[in-house]
Amino acid sequence: MFIKRKPEPCGVEFKNIGDAQSGIILFLEMTEGKAEQLRPEYYQEYGATTSCTLRLTAPWHGSKRDIGGDSWLESWFASVKTAQALARKGLYFVGDVKTATSRYPVDAIKLATPQSSGAWATYSSQLFVNDGTTVPIYAVSHRCGEGVHNFVATCGVTLRGHQSIMAYFKDEEERYNNECFDVELTRQAPKVVNDFISLAQPTNDRHNCSVRVSPTLLLLVMVTLNAVAAAVAPAIHATRPLVG
Repeated sequence: MFIKRKPEPCGVEFKNIGDAQSGIILFLEMTEGKAEQLRPEYYQEYGATTSCTLRLTAPWHGSKRDIGGDSWLESWFASVKTAQALARKGLYFVGDVKTATSRYPVDAIKLATPQSSGAWATYSSQLFVNDGTTVPIYAVSHRCGEGVHNFVATCGVTLRGHQSIMAYFKDEEERYNNECFDVELTRQAPKVVNDFISLAQPTNDRHNCSVRVSPTLLLLVMVTLNAVAAAVAPAIHATRPLVG
């Protein structure tokens, strides 16, 4: 596969899901080609993006766990459609909406967000799920300087949050040779955004890793990791959040 925007444009692409607290990868899905041609499970009903999320989260359907679309780096995962599909499978969701804006009040919530850095606005509605039942869904904005980040959530609270975040170094060698420390999050933010940022950090550190290996070894590693993940996944506490 060749993806020009990637650090190593020619290689193998994986979608993955991991435990947000430990950063451990629980399941990998290899991108084998265009979904329109392969038509994998859930694709016909939900399309490529949401169907991938449903396949990755399949072992936890019905568990009422929280799923986070790790969208600081992968806006591909977060949308109203994905939140609704996961709700139908008994899962909660929070993610940073960037490109999949269908059914999201992008313009309205931006106008409703005050100009001060750290300000936010909230819209709420109801999602129809199974048997005519509904679950609450929230559109939450958060202003960072001149920009506004948009979040969609079926869990969490939009009251003011307050917690520390982990500092990290851009230089990987410096990061591993020096002690990381907690720093105070000085600008205000809703608690659901604070929670998402803190839980996304362990998986962000592992995103876009590049390594050159033979295709045979790569396949062996993928099969082994998925087998191990299938064995240990039930042992992870049912309420712990996941990040895709």
